[in-house]
Amino acid sequence: MTDFSHEAYMMKEIFIETCGIVRDALIAPHVLYKPSLYRDGDQWCALFGGCLADGIAGFGDTPAEAMEAFDTAWKSERCRATPTPQGEAEG
Repeated sequence: MTDFSHEAYMMKEIFIETCGIVRDALIAPHVLYKPSLYRDGDQWCALFGGCLADGIAGFGDTPAEAMEAFDTAWKSERCRATPTPQGEAEG
């Protein structure tokens, strides 16, 4: 393999890996369902639904941590139901 073909191969591998990262980011629950994000005491809350009692929520010290916690809650066993994304009519 020449130096050029090795570099081309490595660039292709980096491109494929980057595409996977972008795909994962675009299909994250907080991206698809756009939960409300607000301060709740000394933490941030990402909430999908009308209230904490019937919605799905994630909390964190930063907005990013709250969104990450929301994604984890969304994927948990008790949150398997798929509600309609905000802004779309229910069928």
